[in-house]
Amino acid sequence: MQLMISKQLRKLKNRYAQSVLKEIPGKPGEYLIDIITILSSATQPQTQKMIAELLELDKSRIAVIIDALNTKGYTYTSLNPADRREHFVFLTKKGQAMQPLVQAAIDKVNETLYKGMTTDQILQFEGLLVRLNNNLV
Repeated sequence: MQLMISKQLRKLKNRYAQSVLKEIPGKPGEYLIDIITILSSATQPQTQKMIAELLELDKSRIAVIIDALNTKGYTYTSLNPADRREHFVFLTKKGQAMQPLVQAAIDKVNETLYKGMTTDQILQFEGLLVRLNNNLV
């Protein structure tokens, strides 16, 4: 019996996330890694709504995650002066200090993940993932 592709993708996603988390001191949560990556690469301030859309989470779930990260000192929020219903999310100095650790962990896990693959195979694999995702949108 052939496994559903969703099961294989879920296993890969979970193993990947756990592998990255193992490489970071203090064992931060998976969403901290995602949010640090989003905020550190953003060219404009990110709102909770924007982050929720990128992570495909509902607004109430992202609010709980951001509140926890604020409490732990990794992020802080600020009201959008143009729309007081929106909150911008920013990295604190502590959150910014995590960025190189997160990137190093991602790089190390990617090196292991892609071991034995050529650059063309890696690009093909990543392209196929994008195509599969786009086919279901």
